Amino acid sequence: MPVSIRFGNASRWGIRRLRIEAGLRRWRLFSVRYAKERVWVERWLHMIDRSLTRQPAATSTIVRTATMVQGYGDAYRQGLADWHAIIDGLVKPTLDENLPLADLAAAVAEARAAVTPDPRQAALKGTIAEIRARAREQRRVANSE
Repeated sequence: MPVSIRFGNASRWGIRRLRIEAGLRRWRLFSVRYAKERVWVERWLHMIDRSLTRQPAATSTIVRTATMVQGYGDAYRQGLADWHAIIDGLVKPTLDENLPLADLAAAVAEARAAVTPDPRQAALKGTIAEIRARAREQRRVANSE
């Protein structure tokens, strides 16, 4: 459930409340979400580093995937799940050389375009499966020639 916190800055109490809440900022380092975000950021940076060495053309697209994760509550969780689906389904297998994608940047952009607010990720998963099937078909055709 989203919770909105309202206070005015016209009264003493409103200004004091604002200062108290600003003082709580340092406690964020000990929160559960902060720890989860640090793990996600480290993985994102690791994928950027790997793409610089394997597919430098896709690096800027992988950097922009961070914009998928934003907000609070359900929107935040959905964006993070979508991000993990794209990374686990396309980026990581390609950088591990298990998936022969010649244009990883286009594949990631196509998958990002398929992201919908559907919590089941049906469109995204279908698009990722389609991209993977096309890549495998291209490898099969190239090997048969």
